[in-house]
Amino acid sequence: MSRIDLKHATFQFTDGAAHGLFVKLGEGNFQYTEKKERQYFRDRGRLDAVRDGDEQPVEVRFDAVWEFIAGVGDSHGTSLPSIEDALKKRNASAAWSSSDTDTCNPYALDLTLRYKPECSSVNLETLLFADFRYEELSHDSKNATIAVSGKSNSVEAVAARAANTGT
Repeated sequence: MSRIDLKHATFQFTDGAAHGLFVKLGEGNFQYTEKKERQYFRDRGRLDAVRDGDEQPVEVRFDAVWEFIAGVGDSHGTSLPSIEDALKKRNASAAWSSSDTDTCNPYALDLTLRYKPECSSVNLETLLFADFRYEELSHDSKNATIAVSGKSNSVEAVAARAANTGT
């Protein structure tokens, strides 16, 4: 089994309309945790029955090399959002809409990790984390890293594979 190298992965942040931000990471780490609450019942002091408890959101965390926090302009003079701009709905992403269809809920984005090893016959794999909301942004200037952690309003990541087309 080979390890996932984030040099062959991209993050896609997508809002509720047609806006999106693709981020290519050179170095970093990506983690997610799915939790299942269980309730254990005893009969006369001995374990007896088990039932599912409340649903728990998927926890997501990724660390990346920090180059710039502010977004930049593209060759057409259009302002491009940074990761922080997209997460905070500010600057170039101020007009973005939430991926969560419930307008009473806080702003969210769909986060997709796309992994395709270079020069490999391995298929493209995607992991979708719907309605992701960041809860913590950590900046480390000495190590030039930014860490993002938050939760997806779903109980599990949606994994899919597609044929490797070489692109």
